[in-house]
Amino acid sequence: MSDIMQTGFSATDTKVFVIGANKTGTTSLGDFLKRAGFQLGDQLTAEKLMDQWATRNWTPILEYCKSGNAFQDLPFSLDYTYCVLDAAFPGSKFILSRRESADKWVTSYLNHLRRTVGSDQLSYDVLYNFTNNHPKGWLVYNIETIFGWDPKVPFDEAFLKAWYERRNQEIRFYFRSRSDDFLELNIDRDNKEDVLCDFLGLDGLVELGHLNSSPQKV
Repeated sequence: MSDIMQTGFSATDTKVFVIGANKTGTTSLGDFLKRAGFQLGDQLTAEKLMDQWATRNWTPILEYCKSGNAFQDLPFSLDYTYCVLDAAFPGSKFILSRRESADKWVTSYLNHLRRTVGSDQLSYDVLYNFTNNHPKGWLVYNIETIFGWDPKVPFDEAFLKAWYERRNQEIRFYFRSRSDDFLELNIDRDNKEDVLCDFLGLDGLVELGHLNSSPQKV
């Protein structure tokens, strides 16, 4: 499928925010938006705003949003961010990407985490000692900050599933009756490209790839 460079609205004035949790196709959606002609924000820069999100210091995050008109992943996949963005940038488009089920998301996220740390064991010690050019403990800090995880409690599937279902339900409730601004996209469905292009007013069809996927463990 060929790339297209035109949208149904002014790309300079309207922003698109992918607000689905990590491991719901956010990287692939970012690539989709970039190939469709949007200016995608730099993800490495955005990830450095984690501390600002944790303290609800929204000014640096809103300032960063001036760097483009399409954004995904951290901190846009985090709680409350979409409320602030909605108020700051009226008329923006919000995409809640999700998996077919909470169980599928949990499997994908845990497989990604195991692959990241290079271990099937996701104990506190393993997570804390993983550095990857970051200070020791940074991964525990991120997990604790994002999920509200208590490091003294085992990191299990039931905890993650409850978090995932809760945040998606809160987003649905916030954007209820706003189909022009909000799309809930099941990335496991076959017709997702058609749904995306229709929502964004694209003049053609852009293929949604499958980037940064986590191998499934059995």
